[in-house]
Amino acid sequence: MLFTEYNEEAHINHVKKSSFESGIDIMSELYIKLEEQNRLGDYSKAVKNPNFRNQLLKEFFPEKVQNKR
Repeated sequence: MLFTEYNEEAHINHVKKSSFESGIDIMSELYIKLEEQNRLGDYSKAVKNPNFRNQLLKEFFPEKVQNKR
């Protein structure tokens, strides 16, 4: 059996970086879809309003958005 030292800080940093990159990717996808549908007004509103942005994410990517309880 092979044992390696677990580095909790490195693991947490990796998870944070991966989560950040995933967030960037989904936001890019959202803005591309809004542009394709000529919904540039929604784009501007989403940049300024997190609640509206979440609404759009649920509209376009319901499988990727976790429901808050």
